[in-house]
Amino acid sequence: MMNRILAAWFVVCATLLMTMSAQATHNRAGEIRYTHLSGYTYQVEIITFTKESSPADRPWLKIKWGDEPAGILDNELDSLERSYLDPTVGNDIQENRYVGTHTYGGAGTFVIVVEDPNRNGGVNNLPGSINQIFCISSTIIISPFTGHNNSVILNNLPVQDACLNVPWVHNPAAYDPDGDELVYSLAPCMGDNCVPIAGWQTPSDWTASSTDFFTIDPNNGDITWSVPLFAGEYNIAIQIDEYRYGELVGRVIRDMQITVVTCNNNPPVIADLPDYCVEAGDFLQFFVTATDPDGDDVDLAAYGGPMTGVEHPASFQPNIGGFTWNPQ
Repeated sequence: MMNRILAAWFVVCATLLMTMSAQATHNRAGEIRYTHLSGYTYQVEIITFTKESSPADRPWLKIKWGDEPAGILDNELDSLERSYLDPTVGNDIQENRYVGTHTYGGAGTFVIVVEDPNRNGGVNNLPGSINQIFCISSTIIISPFTGHNNSVILNNLPVQDACLNVPWVHNPAAYDPDGDELVYSLAPCMGDNCVPIAGWQTPSDWTASSTDFFTIDPNNGDITWSVPLFAGEYNIAIQIDEYRYGELVGRVIRDMQITVVTCNNNPPVIADLPDYCVEAGDFLQFFVTATDPDGDDVDLAAYGGPMTGVEHPASFQPNIGGFTWNPQ
């Protein structure tokens, strides 16, 4: 009798542990940014988007700077404390930011890596996502020929919604503080040791439909999903390479989550705009207009380099769609 009670107790405990483990998974999306401070010293910012309702939380995250000695143990890695938390992103999403500085010994290529168990469960194109480690990385290249580099800044959120059976287009709204050439590509989602997760597929490969295509424009970063066919969550990774004088000078890989929902809606249509060339000290103004095929109200917003990190930022008036800029 006692053996049976102990066996039952063991099953209950094991079940509770499995349930707690399942509830602890939380990572949805994220990326790593870096900024050159001076010499060989860089500031690094980890940005993650997690499941707000999950009991799992990370006040600290371990980081690999890319210059650790061989054989270093995980418990010997540096930890960065969370400096920013926003639980109000919406749709059960919490934003977290961790900032730290590191000085490298000299020139070289250094891959910054952050791993955290685990991803949130139920991701369609990522088998067993609830048991998959979440891993993101960025690459710093310090070269006497190309100089120091600041990573690309992505101004659009990496957690996005799409409508079932409606074409979906997204742009990460990348801005490069150094004016480097950016090249975009799709990459596999990474797991343990930042190795591609076995069985991961692009959303269109997962649907296995001849009418479904998922592509990225290498020049401007537009991601196009021709027709999301199944509701649910999907994860992808976007690789953004920076080139200067034809040489690779940096890389950011963003892990992104797309949630396809059933909705009776069509996206608004933005009127075509020409490209503009403006000289420093001149004044640029134009207006953006958009219409909605369903007759819904349209809110306008603007993201990009002119509004990010420049001495004289541009302004945008959402109520009239007015863009004004006096670049210096």
